[in-house]
Amino acid sequence: MTSDETEQTVSTEAVSQQLKKAREKHGLSVSQIADAQHLRATIIQAIENGDYGQIGSELFLKGYIRAYAKQVGLSGDAVIAELDRELEPARQQKAREREASPLVDIERRKNRKRRIGKLLMIIMAFVLVGAAVILFVVPKFTAGEAGASLSTTSTPGDQAVAANSAEEPTGSGVQPEPNTGVDVETPVLPDNAVDSTI
Repeated sequence: MTSDETEQTVSTEAVSQQLKKAREKHGLSVSQIADAQHLRATIIQAIENGDYGQIGSELFLKGYIRAYAKQVGLSGDAVIAELDRELEPARQQKAREREASPLVDIERRKNRKRRIGKLLMIIMAFVLVGAAVILFVVPKFTAGEAGASLSTTSTPGDQAVAANSAEEPTGSGVQPEPNTGVDVETPVLPDNAVDSTI
């Protein structure tokens, strides 16, 4: 059999029959094919019977058939192309059934609502985190900077008061007030106000 005859065989027979004939031609059993691919014999039998529904997905089906075709000397690409032609009507039928089903529309709406809900939850989480940062972190940061700047910045008047208070004895029992960094002016009374009280 030449390669031209193999190509003709590929295009006229079902994939399942091509694989079965090629296996029998090479004198291989179903269990030998299954063992070589590390599959159960029932999978190989399902492929040979054209019962592709027993295989989980089309992706796995194509992988199994490509390996099977190579094992029995057929062109994997040609067999897969023929398989695609065989499976196309079934794909179209499934698509029509899915579109005709009212449950599909309900599922689409549910999925859309779930996506919107998740998006809103993420946005709310960002808003809450941002609000927490603004309420708790920013005021502490600015208060920490203000306190640090007040304690490190001093005026010449503060330095003179600090020097005078260091020279005064504290034996009178009166403790000097701590420097809070805030200048408080003491009220000044006019001279004639002092004379009138005497």
